[in-house]
Amino acid sequence: MADDGGYAATVKGIVRGKSTLEYLYFDEDEIYLDVGDEMAVSVYARPSDAALSLEWHISGDSLSYSVNKSDPKTIYISADAETSGGTVITVTDKLTGYSATCYVYVGDEDVGQNAGQNNGQQGSQGGNQS
Repeated sequence: MADDGGYAATVKGIVRGKSTLEYLYFDEDEIYLDVGDEMAVSVYARPSDAALSLEWHISGDSLSYSVNKSDPKTIYISADAETSGGTVITVTDKLTGYSATCYVYVGDEDVGQNAGQNNGQQGSQGGNQS
């Protein structure tokens, strides 16, 4: 797990493929966890055989994480502390600039749902470009 000392952390991974990326997306735009919960979070590419050079970025210090070395499209997260506004996980393909974003709320689910409604972000499909 990367220890970011309470600051945003960035991790890179390369996925070799044959096609050009059209967009990246997460299964869920928002994830709700309790302190101590662990889970795998994966980003998906369309087409699925697209070449990728992924850079993961996680804001805040409520999550610790590690990248799956055999599949850099997946990270393992652990909820270390409650959040009041959520932690943002962003993955960007350095080849195309497309990105996907997922919000993780640790603790009170009602707080997370309200924050998610206020942030105005609509998922991560459609190849958001940085």
